[in-house]
Amino acid sequence: MTFSDLKLPASALMPPLDGGWHNVLDTLNPERMSFSAVGIGIARLAITRAVEYSRERKVFNGVPIGSYQSLQFPLAESYSCLEAARLLNFRASVAYDAGKPSAEVGAAANMAKAIVVEHATRAVYWAMQVFGGYGYAVEYDVERWWREINLTRLAPITQQMTLAYIGEKVLGMPKSYQA
Repeated sequence: MTFSDLKLPASALMPPLDGGWHNVLDTLNPERMSFSAVGIGIARLAITRAVEYSRERKVFNGVPIGSYQSLQFPLAESYSCLEAARLLNFRASVAYDAGKPSAEVGAAANMAKAIVVEHATRAVYWAMQVFGGYGYAVEYDVERWWREINLTRLAPITQQMTLAYIGEKVLGMPKSYQA
């Protein structure tokens, strides 16, 4: 959709004048919280299904594949980190609901999203490893979760922008990009 030569009356202005960019930026915190929650949900589902499958699938000596530490450790690490991200996301949500400053909300929301992107992606990857070839079968849903979880790396802002925010706004480092 394109608009050309659209003129609006002054009453259509969302105050403050010239503050639109900051209004847009403030909407990103709830989006980051939402995407973090989505990522946590997808990853927890993938972990749950991988654990269930790892208890049932037996190989070689009749032992469930879930007894192998090479599958346990990555899922356990991802689960632990996602739990930390869930708590950070909860902290961001509470701060947002309490009307705390955008910087306080943004710090927790960005840190949660940064953790979720890395560990949710890792969790779904390891779920795919647990399922082996079935990880690509539509009937097991893992391939769909893989597509869905990778969206969190890009939206509502990229992982790199999330980390730049943390570096600048949380750690107080110099701005790493030019707007």
